[in-house]
Amino acid sequence: MSETETKREPSKTFSLEKACRSSNLFENLREVVFSHPDEAARNFGLSVMYLLENKNNQALECLRRLAEEHHKIPLIQRRIAEIFVDREDFHKAVVHLKRVLELDKEDLTAQIWLGLSYYKLGDAERGEIIFQSLKNSVFLLRADNSSWTP
Repeated sequence: MSETETKREPSKTFSLEKACRSSNLFENLREVVFSHPDEAARNFGLSVMYLLENKNNQALECLRRLAEEHHKIPLIQRRIAEIFVDREDFHKAVVHLKRVLELDKEDLTAQIWLGLSYYKLGDAERGEIIFQSLKNSVFLLRADNSSWTP
């Protein structure tokens, strides 16, 4: 969490009734996140909210904290890579996408991002190798978690 967020006093009790009457969804989510006792849960929750709000710098800060402690969770590395893809910093994206695939070689989203990143870096040969390995797969976008499944 950023310096300003650590200064914020979490609510002692969360009122679902109050949250349901309020029209400020993100403020309610922040209250839930800040009231959680686990820092990893807070960072994960904040990273999701920041991504939804297009606050990629703050999301990256939270995700990097998570990656330090939970370096074997591929989703965290993929989210970091996706921020770098969005920034068109494909060198950094490739580093994180390779980590994802070391942890989960079946992560099709990471494979697609890696292939596209190689193309953007001018390495069409590597990009083509990745896409050739995917050509026999049929992809479905899962609506429940926005991931690609063969």
